Amino acid sequence: MTQQNGQQYLASILLQRRILETIPIDPPIGYSQLQEKTHLSGSDLGGGLLELEALGVITKTQTSDIALYCRVSNASEKEWYSVTEAATYLSVSRRTVQQLIHDGEMIAYRVGRGGHHRIRRMDLDSPMHRNDPTGLTELSAAEDPVLAELWDNEQDTAYDRL
Repeated sequence: MTQQNGQQYLASILLQRRILETIPIDPPIGYSQLQEKTHLSGSDLGGGLLELEALGVITKTQTSDIALYCRVSNASEKEWYSVTEAATYLSVSRRTVQQLIHDGEMIAYRVGRGGHHRIRRMDLDSPMHRNDPTGLTELSAAEDPVLAELWDNEQDTAYDRL
C-alpha cells in the first residue's frame, strides 16, 4: 500500500467514524440532520453513508421525501467476521489481519476449499497488546554476573556503541 493509499484509507475510516458517532440506534435520523451534526455534505457524507451501509453497521429507510438512517443495534454481537470485517473492526488493513493470522497471533478458521478465513469475535482482541512497560525490569551489571563480564571488559566501548 502506498503512502497516499494509506492516507486515503485512514481518511475514509475517520470519516465513517465521524458519521457513525452521530447516528443513533433509535430513533432514526434524517440526512439533513446528519449534515448539520457532522458538518459534511455531498459526496463525503453520501459516500460515508454508503460505506457504512455496505458494512452492515447502519440501515437506511427511504420514505417518499426523506432518507432516515439508524445504527444497527446487533452489529457488535456478530459472532464470525471475514478478514475484511475484522480489519474494519480493528481499524487496520486486510494485510495486517492476514499477517497476524499467518504469524499465529490471531486465531482464524478456514471455510471451504477456497481457504477463506473466518475469525470469532472473541478472538479479534487477542492480538491487541497494551503498551505498558511496568512489567519490565531494568538490567544492570550489579545484579547479573554475565552482564557484568560483558559490560566491564577491555572492549566495553564497542558494546556502548551498540
